[in-house]
Amino acid sequence: MTVLEGIVTKAGVMGKTVTVTVSRKVVHPILLKEMKRHKKFLVHDEHEQARLDDRVTIQLGKPQSKRKSFYLTQIHSRGSALVTPSTVVAGAVAPEQQESEILKQVELAEKSMGTEGFEKQERRRKEEEREQKVLEKMGIQSEA
Repeated sequence: MTVLEGIVTKAGVMGKTVTVTVSRKVVHPILLKEMKRHKKFLVHDEHEQARLDDRVTIQLGKPQSKRKSFYLTQIHSRGSALVTPSTVVAGAVAPEQQESEILKQVELAEKSMGTEGFEKQERRRKEEEREQKVLEKMGIQSEA
């Protein structure tokens, strides 16, 4: 039987199914450089225990569907996904609550840092640069 170890990258979206990404290192035959290769597997999780970012062991078995032939055998360590205990439903995050909880936590993190998000800062900087170029073309000096 094939036994693999990977990280849960998608959970709570499909009933009793999680997506596990298995990574392996391969040496390039010519360059002799180490490369990382990834493969995603659909895994049957009977008791819906696995959560996002969990390190798990999966085993090949009887096919459940066209793409799902692996079974969850063991959870090694729990991940550090951005979810609170209130959103955990029977060991998995409810999909409709997951996005809103993550957004709330990101907003709280941004407020606690006292800054706006990186994307907003980058967008504002680019807008200021564009305005500066337009003013220079028009021959008007900027106030700053």
